Amino acid sequence: MSGFMGRVSASHSRRHQRRQNVALIGSATCLDGAISVQVQDLSATGAKICGRRLPVPGKEILIRTEDLSLFGRVAWARDDQRGVIVEDRRGRYP
Repeated sequence: MSGFMGRVSASHSRRHQRRQNVALIGSATCLDGAISVQVQDLSATGAKICGRRLPVPGKEILIRTEDLSLFGRVAWARDDQRGVIVEDRRGRYP
């Protein structure tokens, strides 16, 4: 459990990234299938999405909207919201 808390602390430091509030409708796809989501905010390192039956933290996820495709990992969950950390160009997570 302490490893998970370390990731949360590291994620907190990324909160200083400039975030853009958006309201984009799209889909989130993982190994369990695809679901409809709303992308609520974006930054250089992640996104916040909202939807039903979203994957749990640790799952990899592909988010697509009309103009956007992001591959990342679910970092946190709260009710119907998820925070997603986006992969960098080398396929690594910050």
